[in-house]
Amino acid sequence: NCVYDFFELTTLNMAQQGGYAVAALVGQMNEVDKAITSVTKVVDAPKAAVDSFADNIYKNATKVGKSASEYASAVEQWASAGYNLKQSTALAKDSVMGAFVGNVDVNDMVKYMAVPLNAFRKQGLKSKDVINAMNEVANKNAIEMDDLGQAYSKAGASVASTGTNFSQLTGMVTAAQEGTRAGGDVIGRAI
Repeated sequence: NCVYDFFELTTLNMAQQGGYAVAALVGQMNEVDKAITSVTKVVDAPKAAVDSFADNIYKNATKVGKSASEYASAVEQWASAGYNLKQSTALAKDSVMGAFVGNVDVNDMVKYMAVPLNAFRKQGLKSKDVINAMNEVANKNAIEMDDLGQAYSKAGASVASTGTNFSQLTGMVTAAQEGTRAGGDVIGRAI
């Protein structure tokens, strides 16, 4: 009788755990569907392009080590900034990868990259240039990618209008952070 009760309890427990797993999976799929819907509301793209994006979202997110909903959120942010679906997808890959490398929130990384990309567009600055500069400087100096990004988002547009280039801005921010430890937000506003 005791063995029968144990078997019944174990079976019930397994069924309950299976139900929780299905509920979690459905919840995640709903989150991804919402994210895809958000992207399609923002971007003006042919149905075939949107379908391709939706079909490849899990594969693309996995390539950069993030969940599909995080990746879709980055695509949506880039599309909201005025980029088409193809550009937004490429920029999202770069920003998600940068967020992973720099241990920075994905949405923050999009913000950190968007300002310098727009401000230094005429100088030919590309998304990989921003990520590479942030990573290299953070690895070689006493500054975090988060501080660089905060400073870029605060000072990028103003500095670019003075003729200063992206490398010079990065140098100013790095020197100020190493000298003061004030943080990217404060340094960016000061510049």
